[in-house]
Amino acid sequence: SPGHVIASVPVGSLTPETFYADYVALRRPVVVTGFIGDTEWTAPERWTNDYLRRAAGDELLDVEVRESAAATFGRGREVPMRLSEFLDLLEDGNDRHYL
Repeated sequence: SPGHVIASVPVGSLTPETFYADYVALRRPVVVTGFIGDTEWTAPERWTNDYLRRAAGDELLDVEVRESAAATFGRGREVPMRLSEFLDLLEDGNDRHYL
């Protein structure tokens, strides 16, 4: 969205503590790039949107909806939404919904 930049951070530069302090606690969105270097962890290959739809698409979540793309995350209203609906919005480029 215009005027709103979402940080992109390599996974190797984050610890659980810094991720929580810098993003979760502040409710700041972030794109985490790369993969965790654990050969036993298969989520990057398995957890596609199609897989998530099959595995949990009917699960009801509380999703934050911002009134406009310029509005701040953490100040919107929460609405119940199925995971599959949220994934559809995400894939359509909708940036007003936050999980």
